[in-house]
Amino acid sequence: MTDVFDQLTVAERTDKGRVRETNEDAILSLPRAGLFAVADGMGGAREGEVAARAVMDQLRDTCAEPALPLIARIRRCRDACNEASLWIRQYAARQGNPGMGTTVVVLLFDPLDPARGAVLHAGDSRLYRLRAGVLEQLTRDHSVAALAGVEHEGHVPAMFRSVITRAVGVRRKVELEITSFEVQNGDLFLICTDGLYNLVPRDVLAQILNSPRDLDHKAVALIEAALHGGGDDNVTVLLVRAGNAGQDGPVTMGAEGVQLPACSIPEPAFDAPRRRGPQGPLMSLLTIALLGIAGVWFAFRPFPSPGNQPVKLPERLVAQPVSVAVPVSEEVSVPAPLVEELPAVSLEVVWQTEREGVAADPDRVKVRHAAVLAAFARLSAWSGKVVVPPSYMMAGAPEDRPEAWSRYLVRAQEQWRKAGVAECARMRAESSCLSTARLEWLWRWEHVPGSGSTSNSVLVATADWTAWAGELDRMEQFLRAEPGAGPFLYALPANLFTPGRNAADLGDRAWDGVLPLVNSVWKRRDYWLARAGEAGTAPVEEAIRRANAIWAGYNEAGYATRPWRQAMNPDEVTAFFEALNPDRFSGDVRQEPEGP
Repeated sequence: MTDVFDQLTVAERTDKGRVRETNEDAILSLPRAGLFAVADGMGGAREGEVAARAVMDQLRDTCAEPALPLIARIRRCRDACNEASLWIRQYAARQGNPGMGTTVVVLLFDPLDPARGAVLHAGDSRLYRLRAGVLEQLTRDHSVAALAGVEHEGHVPAMFRSVITRAVGVRRKVELEITSFEVQNGDLFLICTDGLYNLVPRDVLAQILNSPRDLDHKAVALIEAALHGGGDDNVTVLLVRAGNAGQDGPVTMGAEGVQLPACSIPEPAFDAPRRRGPQGPLMSLLTIALLGIAGVWFAFRPFPSPGNQPVKLPERLVAQPVSVAVPVSEEVSVPAPLVEELPAVSLEVVWQTEREGVAADPDRVKVRHAAVLAAFARLSAWSGKVVVPPSYMMAGAPEDRPEAWSRYLVRAQEQWRKAGVAECARMRAESSCLSTARLEWLWRWEHVPGSGSTSNSVLVATADWTAWAGELDRMEQFLRAEPGAGPFLYALPANLFTPGRNAADLGDRAWDGVLPLVNSVWKRRDYWLARAGEAGTAPVEEAIRRANAIWAGYNEAGYATRPWRQAMNPDEVTAFFEALNPDRFSGDVRQEPEGP
């Protein structure tokens, strides 16, 4: 399984274009799971972005298990799209925007047979495959233009352009088209939104994909070609190469490269010549008119709405998909109802109170979900790593509440505490590399005889390390407490997070004071060799070697403390400090240097 997915090479790019103010496209790329998807949202303002992110989040939460057979993965993806569609409909009803929805294309690889793949799609986003220099389209557009049998949107009346006949969010269940296909070594798959192929001719796409450049450069070239063509829409490309470029034939796997038989999957029906729509201008126009009327009716028919009050956008659904930088110093605004006092009772009583509150006032969910997001954002800032809350879809439909809301809070509680325990353990292992004794050893190593007492830099580093360790103690005490004493929703009013006490920032400050001292170890080599004598040569050289290795890692991290901390090995740093331990030396080396 792992061997198969290790053969996948990926590149992705997205751009809002030259006209649109926002980017309503979304990408999901999970190479280790053999799962890739692109969505193109619709609905205006930021609603299309919300719809696109909703289906991506549901696919990530539901379909990322790579060990399942292909058929089971297809079923999960289909169910995930249906769940997302239901959530989008309910959200659109609350927002008063029934036109909200999104296209989706999902590319799956089979972990049990590397020569098999499948695509699920709804709408007019596309999947192409480049094989032996030939570009072929593996999906059929679900649009009025495609059903009318025309090759380009420009061939239909303006009122029917960009009208799609299938989408996530339009109906309770999505009418997905599912197609299986074979995979060969060197196959290059392109998933894209209509912002690419509407502006870049197919021969240009093929020319770019056939160029000798690597995937990243090809992805950039595709985006630039769309922008050069006008860039009047969001444009997204996701490139996935199976196996190695320039090698044809069935994908192989295993240590000995045993060739697997080509899969015996029926060729997609649309690989044969396409059936065009009704022939003749009159019949074509009649088909377009009927489809357009039906599409407009389905898109804009009213939904039963529990109310017209807008609901707060879930942060997770409007966030960009990759490389989220946590603003560790930014304060998060906390809704006023979050500062309620909590009696020391069991979690069951707390969640029962939540159930009763939602039952009495359905709009309470909006405020409480804002509190959930605030609690997760504060934990992210405190730890310096993004901690993602459960999908808002788990909060359930209005008719399912308040029980669904209670289940959502239980899951959020579990995720919040689990993340808190994990981050405490990670930073505890890191902070344990330091101690007042070890910082004293470091000071003695770099101390210049006759310079007086401990240097100010060591004193500051010691104070920062002490504050860091104390903050970890405080968080661990909160997490170890009886559940009723500290549900995550009440972490903020309990002053668990206060300005200046983020563990991530305190850890940075401690290491900012220590790392320059580590870099000065090599400068004292001659002094320590003279003091240690011949018997102490090996320990001195070991200390310098380990110090240089730490500084080399810091250099590779661009002299940035946070990236260096994320890549550091606590055992190696601990070994460095132990190499400075005076007990490893003999004679007057253990004594405080005296005199000039």
